[in-house]
Amino acid sequence: MNKHMILALAAPLAFAACATTPPPPPPVAPVVVAPPAAPEPAAVAREACEAAARPMVARQFRGADQITFNDPLARAASRTATSIRGGGQFTTPRGPANFSYRCTFNTRNNTTSAIRITRR
Repeated sequence: MNKHMILALAAPLAFAACATTPPPPPPVAPVVVAPPAAPEPAAVAREACEAAARPMVARQFRGADQITFNDPLARAASRTATSIRGGGQFTTPRGPANFSYRCTFNTRNNTTSAIRITRR
């Protein structure tokens, strides 16, 4: 076999080896999900005070039903306590009635105290 013939047979193989294949797709980046944000201290205090005030409203005003709360005001009473002041409404057999309430929430031990409920 002559040199030219070997080159003639080898050339297609050499070009086939040089042929480019499409590059692989880039790796898919992992989806990073941020942890849920911690609830605001005022929202935690509001929910705790409403949960504590609800049974007190039901006891204090016999027949109170469908107890709802309005947007309360929250203010820091100290570094570990939040004062909540708000109002709400409940229904009785005689119709709807309004009330106001005050509550203190201790952020250190997650307890409520000084709950006062007044009919308006």
